[in-house]
Amino acid sequence: MTETSSRRLWIVLAGLCLSVLGIAGFVANGSGRWALICAPVVLLGLLALIPCLERLRPKSSLDAWVGFLAVFIPLFTFIGGHSLWLTVVGEHLRGCEVTSVDTHTHTRSPDSYANDITCGDRKLVYTPSWGVDAKEKGQRVDLVVDTTGFTGDLEPEKVSVGRNLLVPLAVVWGVGSVVLVLRLPRREPRKERRTGLRGDFV
Repeated sequence: MTETSSRRLWIVLAGLCLSVLGIAGFVANGSGRWALICAPVVLLGLLALIPCLERLRPKSSLDAWVGFLAVFIPLFTFIGGHSLWLTVVGEHLRGCEVTSVDTHTHTRSPDSYANDITCGDRKLVYTPSWGVDAKEKGQRVDLVVDTTGFTGDLEPEKVSVGRNLLVPLAVVWGVGSVVLVLRLPRREPRKERRTGLRGDFV
């Protein structure tokens, strides 16, 4: 395999690793055990990405920094992907009434809360997203629900254009990471620079 072909191969593999990170970040929004499944996938994706970057830029510490920055890709697609998904397939429900508050006790983490709500003739279980408190019985709540049933519900303020833009940002972030590794000029080692300066002086 020629050097050019080998380089292209590592670029493709790096792109696949970054794609896996982005997809896993979004799929982690899925109901059930998707989050537990996607966590090790993200870790494996990061571990596989580093050798690809090392092949593209041998003997450089830049690949480690780019690998660290790649952690933000699943975070962007987790937050932005959920919002974008509900923007496309979500249904807005307004004025739903909270009928009860359910407490879920955990031995190794703080208790979590969910609400049983009624929206017209529909009965749903609403789990508040991060940073949002559960409602009291009798309160009203607006929701954006997934008509496909794949992801959880979100509050309307968390389905926005700003959050949607995190998805294209993740794409640009990933492409930019690979371009950075390929194109950023290398720094000349200090010893070599000093030797060159002394030679010029003499």
